[in-house]
Amino acid sequence: MNRSHEAEARALWKQCFGDSDAYLDLFFSKLGGDDTTFLYNAGGKAVGHLQLLDVAFASRAHLYPANYVFAACTHPDYRGRGVMKKLLHEALRKGRERGDICSFIIPAEEWLYDYYARVAGYAQIISGSRTQDERVALDEENLECTTPTLIDYLCEVERGSGETRLVHTKPFLEAVVVDFETGHDRFVWEHRNSDGLVSGAVFVIEREDGLYVDTLFGAREARQALLKRLKERAKDKPITYNLNPQSSQERYTHGMIRILDLPAFFRSLALQYPKLCMSVAFHDDLFPENSGVYEFIEGTVTIKPLTKDTSNVLYSMRQLFSTLSCTHSLPFSCRLSLLFDR
Repeated sequence: MNRSHEAEARALWKQCFGDSDAYLDLFFSKLGGDDTTFLYNAGGKAVGHLQLLDVAFASRAHLYPANYVFAACTHPDYRGRGVMKKLLHEALRKGRERGDICSFIIPAEEWLYDYYARVAGYAQIISGSRTQDERVALDEENLECTTPTLIDYLCEVERGSGETRLVHTKPFLEAVVVDFETGHDRFVWEHRNSDGLVSGAVFVIEREDGLYVDTLFGAREARQALLKRLKERAKDKPITYNLNPQSSQERYTHGMIRILDLPAFFRSLALQYPKLCMSVAFHDDLFPENSGVYEFIEGTVTIKPLTKDTSNVLYSMRQLFSTLSCTHSLPFSCRLSLLFDR
């Protein structure tokens, strides 16, 4: 990466988030680069910054290119001037040009949910469910999978999962593992079978009021072994498990999604629900190529242009997902886990 760009990005990042040099060294050694780092300059210096990280969107075993917006920040003296809006639009257009189907972001503060919806068209989504019932955590087992290393295991188990979820690149997972291995309030354990192969893993955040399982991987035997160790560590403190979105458990919204290529996204939806029949009219200011009337018939999607006579047009991703959920009984959810959130 260009050294001056990295220095500018690091300086603004530290000013906004206060992260350590060790943390920034980890990030830029694994993930930061000229193609991921977006800077906005004014007054001869960088006053806006974000990272556009490669990820994938998994839907019914199909993988689609996507991105994760991370560490979005503006210099305090330049806030309220539209800096982040311009940066987000630039980054999202870049993502659309390179073929990303969607973009994810996790707002650092509650008010940012409305901000990202307003300036960039993001919409809140159900990103997981939460329980303290160990039986539920055990029942959510993955397909049997074994590999020699933890990173290879994580790559394989994520891609082999059947649920809708964000899937990481290998460098992203390497950075996350190091973060959990070196963080003072978190840890990662792997489980190895009798052949010495990795067959499970758990990522945990440790707080004064208990242990919080960010992600648990493995078939039932591996999960039982990992949870036994966790209970010994927790002693009398509660353990909270973050799991895939389940209607029977407390579901939560921890992130947002912005569809960049709506035709491709709707085709993925048609693959997931081949019997779906509906019509959706949508207008997208940022990406006019997404605008149109979408007809779902027996697993296929046709697109017609909007006209002045088109009725019931939706104008935001928030409206779109609300319509899918309320009108067509398709509450969209996507598991978001193992993400740096800044």
